[in-house]
Amino acid sequence: MNDYNLYEIVKNVSGGGIIPIGETNYDREAFKRMKEIEELMDSLIDDMMRITEQMGWQASVYKAKEEALSWFNGLREIASEVLGKER
Repeated sequence: MNDYNLYEIVKNVSGGGIIPIGETNYDREAFKRMKEIEELMDSLIDDMMRITEQMGWQASVYKAKEEALSWFNGLREIASEVLGKER
């Protein structure tokens, strides 16, 4: 039995990679997959945002909130790097 991680499962279910290779037919399908992945990521980011808004006092709520905030800080750094590059 194969052990797959979530990334591999999503990639396989969506039909393959999203990185264009310069071949028209492949790139057209990769672009469609990219748009689907964007929608998935939007939904997951919405869930992560909801975690940061939790107000519970329980340790598990606090831990999840801190992890989500840390993840967003990392994402901010990545986004700043990507957006700071010249096109």
